[in-house]
Formats: sequence, structure tokens, C-alpha cells
Amino acid sequence: MWVFGYGSLMWKTGFPVEEEVIGYVPGFKRRFWQLNTYHRGAPEKPGRCATIVQDPKHRVWGVAYKIPRDKIEQVKENLDAREKGYKKIQVNFYPRDNPEMSIVITLYVVIPDSPYYGPGDENEIAQIIYSAQGKCGKNIEYLLNTAEYVRRHIPEDDDGHLFLLENLVKQAGL
Repeated sequence: MWVFGYGSLMWKTGFPVEEEVIGYVPGFKRRFWQLNTYHRGAPEKPGRCATIVQDPKHRVWGVAYKIPRDKIEQVKENLDAREKGYKKIQVNFYPRDNPEMSIVITLYVVIPDSPYYGPGDENEIAQIIYSAQGKCGKNIEYLLNTAEYVRRHIPEDDDGHLFLLENLVKQAGL
């Protein structure tokens, strides 16, 4: 089993990994349109976390993690709890170092009819991220850690949405 990380799974994996590979999934883009009422927000003030949305013109970069065979059920249970509000789908992943090869991976994504789905304007999203906090910490940490991981480990990822939000949050008074 392979799982794809494009948000906090990249910098806070939290499960056993046999192998990790940087690469991309075509036909998607990362957006902070996942409403979060537990980890990085609260029911009365939801935070924002990354999800990916379909877009045939884009690709989303991240990390594919191969789960050890004897840990698959445990990891599935943990991820299903951690990724509450997300739907699992199977997609093709292309490794950065060997894009001719593809790996079928499991991807957690929020679908538009989910109550956790919340598209919005980047300025509004940045204000929410700047002030939201949940059981796992401040929402701003999630955003900044994701941007830093991408900048450091996936420099070819020119995710304008991610880096615009990072800049807007920093301008808000970090």
C-alpha cells in the first residue's frame, strides 16, 4: 500500500514507512479548502488544511509513502481517524526521479459535497489560518510547515496558492 502526502503528511508523517518517494499526481492542485474543526481549528472557528481538487491543467507534488505490509491495517485505521472528512481514492503517482514509471497510491481528498469542503478567496483563507487553533496547534504552523517542506524538498513545485497564503499570513503580522 502506498499513501500520498501533500500537506501535513509530508512533514509529520506519524506512521511506519518502508520507502518514501517525491513526485506528483497529475490532474490535481493543492488548495486550503479543507475545513478543520479539530486538529487546526474548532467547531465554532474552523481552521483550514490542504486538500487537492481536480484540475486537468495541474499536477500536485508531494511524497508517496510505502507502508510495510504488516502495518497496513494499523496505518489505515490511524489515517482514517487523522484524515477525518476526507475520501480515499486511488490514483497514479509519478516519481520525480523516474517519471516514466507510475505507482498506484491512496490519496485522501475532500469532495465538494462534503460539509468539510470550503473553497474561498485567498485573503479570507489567510485570515482564518492566521487566527485558527485546534488540538494539534495553531493553523498557521500547518501552513508554514507545509510551505517550508515544499520549498526545501520539492523546489520544482511552484504552487502559487500555497506560497500566496504563506505571504499573506506573514504580512498579517507573524
